[in-house]
Amino acid sequence: MAIFSSVDARRAVERGFDDAVGFLADLVRIPSLLGEEEPAQQLVEARLRRLGFEVESVVPDPERLAERPDSGIPLMSYEGRRSLVGTMGEGGSSLLFNGHVDVVSAEPLDRWTKGPFGAEVADGRLYGRGSAGMKGGVGAML
Repeated sequence: MAIFSSVDARRAVERGFDDAVGFLADLVRIPSLLGEEEPAQQLVEARLRRLGFEVESVVPDPERLAERPDSGIPLMSYEGRRSLVGTMGEGGSSLLFNGHVDVVSAEPLDRWTKGPFGAEVADGRLYGRGSAGMKGGVGAML
């Protein structure tokens, strides 16, 4: 087993920083409101494939999931709202990352000091709907 030091980790993050911020900016620019996530999913799928993942599309079945006592999935239609499963390698240990790309409405628009889907970088921060939410998390994971 290779040893990966904190210095190695920092260098890896620094090497990929601009690419990661660029991906997050592209993701934030997509107004992926509930039910309108497909363009964002396409971007995530392309990123997964570029990173070497095999990608499978899954559409949740809310009725089947509701039968599970541990399910927190809301009973709503997921038609046209696929989830992505990215896998890499075979066997061995597993590591699971889970996130979503939908965002809530940016209304009222007049309250924003920067465009909600502009992905503007200012003072070392990226601004936009989802950047400090799960889009930021998905960006960090990928």
